[in-house]
This record gives sequence, structure tokens and C-alpha cells, in this order.
Amino acid sequence: MVLDSRGIGYVYYHAMRNHGRKIAQFDTVTKDEQTYDELLRHCVGAAQAFQNLGLKPGDFISVCSTNHIDVCVPFVSSLFTGVINAAVDPSMSEQEIVHLLSEVGPKIIFVDKDAVVLIEGVVEKLKTKPLIVVFGENEKYSSFCQFVTSISADSGTTAMPKGICHSHRSMLSNKLHCEFKDLTCIAWFTNPYWMTFYFGIQRCFLNGIRRYILPPFTGTDTWALLGFRIDALTIGTLQALTFVHLPTPAHTDLGNLVQLQLSGLPLLEGLARKLHEKLPKTRISNVYGQSELFGWPFAFASDIKGRELAEKFSSSVGVPVDGVDWKIVDLDTGKVLGQNQCGELMLKAGFQFKGYLNYDSSDTIDSDELRISSNTRPIAYYRAKSNAFFSTTPSLKMPWFSVCHTRRKATIPWH
Repeated sequence: MVLDSRGIGYVYYHAMRNHGRKIAQFDTVTKDEQTYDELLRHCVGAAQAFQNLGLKPGDFISVCSTNHIDVCVPFVSSLFTGVINAAVDPSMSEQEIVHLLSEVGPKIIFVDKDAVVLIEGVVEKLKTKPLIVVFGENEKYSSFCQFVTSISADSGTTAMPKGICHSHRSMLSNKLHCEFKDLTCIAWFTNPYWMTFYFGIQRCFLNGIRRYILPPFTGTDTWALLGFRIDALTIGTLQALTFVHLPTPAHTDLGNLVQLQLSGLPLLEGLARKLHEKLPKTRISNVYGQSELFGWPFAFASDIKGRELAEKFSSSVGVPVDGVDWKIVDLDTGKVLGQNQCGELMLKAGFQFKGYLNYDSSDTIDSDELRISSNTRPIAYYRAKSNAFFSTTPSLKMPWFSVCHTRRKATIPWH
């Protein structure tokens, strides 16, 4: 795969120009929509504002917000200017956000109006005093609309977040982002704190796909999603269970959800079967990722055979994609393991991150230049006679790979 040496910002800019009048985003709550032309104008306006405020390549901004029609703009604008985006999650504690943002010293924090009080507490504890810009109207701070006229954080589980630094190369190297020509609209719940948000944005931009913007997940109105035609929806497995436990409303068009991608813990076989029964017209598959990778290292093919395998091996995350080297090693000895033997999963790919921000990560690379995730420490096994399938246990299952998460991190699209 030939990468564009002019960088990811150049690729995004011209992709949005080419898609022009296509609908880029549709808010399922407000019913507002935005074309790629309109989105590009906002991104260019924010980039010019960065420069007017004196931000230089290598300076940081941050985003702390749920999903809405403007939330991707600071990230895209940062790619136009060489500024680095470092997002945090509104659900994080003040201590966690202070820990992460102290590492980067953002010049601006873009804040959801409901997270203003949280960020005010954070700013009081930061040595640098960033400008606060609020998505929505606010009497105390500049609004995003006035402003216009990514480090991303590791998901982590027990330790404090680390910054994960991605490069233009890692963001452009996974060809799976280019293979969605048959999709017209996709949706996801994750906000800019999570890598899946950036995967989705890139798929949309490169393919001219419409993004449906969903409100925060509540678990009470999941079936309402089928009021829209969605070609691919990415949600957590626990979120997917609401389809099983909630009754199907009358007159629901089960054909409206074409593909459901489950991230996180695999469903038990009985629950997976019930989910297929509730969504008989939907292709359901599992996905596995790490914040250290800009994309999924495993996937089933989108052809008939791939769909049959995904259904047959309901706990699988697929087969290794092209360009991914992998092995499973014994936790104690480092010996390479064979089929059906659980061990530590090690990966190497062109879409792998550069390293952890301000942390030495040399101990995560072995002599073959394969890397472990020092935060999640995935445990895996595989079983296949030829092209290895992966099924993860005890916490994530891929049919031939299994992964267990134990720690915490943060992600930075790095320049």
C-alpha cells in the first residue's frame, strides 16, 4: 500500500473536497445534517483560529465532550496545522484528566457544556492555563461557533492513563479503512477519547460515508436505532445485549441494520444465538483492537464465506489482516506457542503507534520487533489448520483468538 507523503491532513482535506455535497453527518436527535463542504469550512475556520491564537506545530489541544455535529472539528483542524489533539472523556475523574493533560499542557480545551465544571476543576490544577471553548452557549466562556467564525487517551482499566502517540504513517497504513465502498452510513457511540471514534471518522472521510451521530447510550432506546437505515453500527457487547433483553417494538424494520460490530467481551454462545434471533437480517461480527493500533488487526472477509465463518464462530474476531505479523508466547518463558495454547499476544503492523508519551516503551518490543500492549496485556490462542483464526479467552474471543485486558492507557494522533 502506497502512503501519501503529504500526510493525513492533506488526505482528509482533499477527501472532503471530493465528497463535497454528500451528507457527512446527521444528528439523530436534532435532525441537523451537514455536508462535507460545510464540515470542511468549519475545519478550515478552526485551523485558522489556531494560527491566529499563535498555536504552532507540536502544540496541544484537548477535547472533552460527548458526540455532536462539531465534536470532530478540532481533531481534523489539528491535522491541518500540525497541532496535536489529546482528547479526554467526560466520564473520567478529575484526577485522571489532570494526570493526562499535565503530560501535554494543552493550549485550548474544547468542552461539552455539561463538562464545564469538571474542566474548570482540572484547569485549576494544571500549571498551564488553557483557553476553554464550549460546545454550545455559555455566558462565561467563548462558544465554539464564535471560535470557528488529537492525542486520544488509552482506555485503560487499572493504572493511570498513558498517552499513545500515533503518526501519519500509522493512521494511513491500514487498508481496511479504504474497503468500505459498499457502505453509505455508519454509526458508533464512542466519543473522541476512544480510538474507535477516529477509525470511524477516517472511514467516513475516505469513502464519503454518512456518519449518524448518536446520543450517549442509555440502554432504554436501543431499538430506536433501527428507525434509521444504518449499514454498520459499532457498539460494545454489553450494549448489544439490550437488543436481547428489550422487546422488539411493533413495526420495527429489521432490515435497517445491515451490520453490527461488537467490541469488548464476547457474548456467550447462548446470548449470541439469541442476538442473531432478534436481528435475523443483520450480519453480526466481533472486533478486537488496541489503542496502540490504528485499526483492527483481525477481520473476516466481507464476502459470503467470511460471513458464514463469522456466524459459525460467534466468539471470533476473525483472521489476521494483511500486513499484520503476530505470535503467541508463554507468559513466563517467552516460548512461541502453537494452536489452542493460551499465551500473550504480540503484534507488529504498519498501523502501530510510535510509543507512549513520556514513557520508555522499549521493554514492550522483542527481538523480532513484535510488540505487546503494555497496558492491556492480551492473552490469546488460535486454532486453524491454515490461515489462523483467533479466538480470545477468557475476556475477548476471536475463533481462533482470545484476549484479556488488565490495565489502562491514552491515545495521541502524533505528528
